Amino acid sequence: MQHKPRPRPDANDHVIAFRVHQLRTLGHLTPTDYVRLRSLELRIPSKIMLGPSRRQDITGHRRRIMWELREQRRMSLPAIARVFSRDHKTVFYALRKIEMENAQ
Repeated sequence: MQHKPRPRPDANDHVIAFRVHQLRTLGHLTPTDYVRLRSLELRIPSKIMLGPSRRQDITGHRRRIMWELREQRRMSLPAIARVFSRDHKTVFYALRKIEMENAQ
């Protein structure tokens, strides 16, 4: 009987965990630091998260982070838009899409 080898944890898991710990212990996170923290947790480079990528997997996470900034930090749409270098209408539509997903 052959045993399947167990998948090894990613070699960078300890580095990512340390960086997340560093950001969480800063105390008050700026919105950009919050995006960096969430990007690390999602294993997506923050440059890609904040960049112009329109890949569906990236945009879904980006919308969720915009929603978190709005709901948890009570940030205005223009303030969130500045963090992501986008128009406030883009943030509005992203939040609306998340609300529709949450309603289902």
